[in-house]
Amino acid sequence: MGVQDLRVPLDDLADPETRNRMTELAALGHRFTAYSYGLPKGSAREALETHGHVLAAWELIAPTTSVAELLADAAVLKGAVPLYFNACRVDVEAFSSSHGLQCDERRTVEALLSLDGALDAIDGMVFGLGWREAPTPAIEAARRSVEGLDLAVAIHVQFAHRKPQDIGETECHDANRIAESAIAAIAHSDVTVILDNFTGIDRGYYFSGGLVDRLYNPLAGALIVRHINAALRGGCATGAISENRNGRIVELQHPEGALLLPLAELDPTELPNAPSRGTGRWIDLVRGETAPARLTGPTLVIPG
Repeated sequence: MGVQDLRVPLDDLADPETRNRMTELAALGHRFTAYSYGLPKGSAREALETHGHVLAAWELIAPTTSVAELLADAAVLKGAVPLYFNACRVDVEAFSSSHGLQCDERRTVEALLSLDGALDAIDGMVFGLGWREAPTPAIEAARRSVEGLDLAVAIHVQFAHRKPQDIGETECHDANRIAESAIAAIAHSDVTVILDNFTGIDRGYYFSGGLVDRLYNPLAGALIVRHINAALRGGCATGAISENRNGRIVELQHPEGALLLPLAELDPTELPNAPSRGTGRWIDLVRGETAPARLTGPTLVIPG
């Protein structure tokens, strides 16, 4: 798939077999963020102190109301591992406490950094995108929220939703969102983008798309990520976004092109500011083949 950034529980680092696998993957270029709810204890704490060099980051999840009392210990415990703060907000409805601040909360970021010891402890902030939020503008807003503050950014793109949706609508929405998130991650290489869940959940008290199913067979999302990474190995930048009732188009720069995100099967001329069909390569991102005359899913247009 070309995925490099992976998020795991800190307890995984404490398990010798899992840790060995993480070490091997890190040597191949994968970057692991390990998270803990509050300050770790026991074997998880020992693993962070002893094997933290395997990690690209430690993510500390805690309520904004109690983080002040954790900062001094966290600054010592992290050692050389960058620490990202993931705010657990008791005043915000969420599926878990793993989705951080809203992307436009600069004032909250500044308030957190004003706490005693925060500058020594916190190296990055976690921001969360709800299921209906568009990834590109949200990621750009998160970057503005830390601009000039010497903080790194991690974005959690949430796929969970409480109410069952029409399966066709859900699959289309998730496919478009995965494609836009993958493009935005390439365009903003200074931001860590995590798709959550990695594994789709089709039962239980909430529903969630993912890149693989419960048996780890690749879903459409995994194919989309793979084909985007293969097509844009040299990177890209994003430009203007056009939108109408039929879908969205994200302009690409370096290389010049576009990401087309239709909401249903349609002719590309039904999308706003669509490029000419004779322009470049049109790639169906699910199939990895030339897109049909009527688009059936996220489509990448690049030179060639």
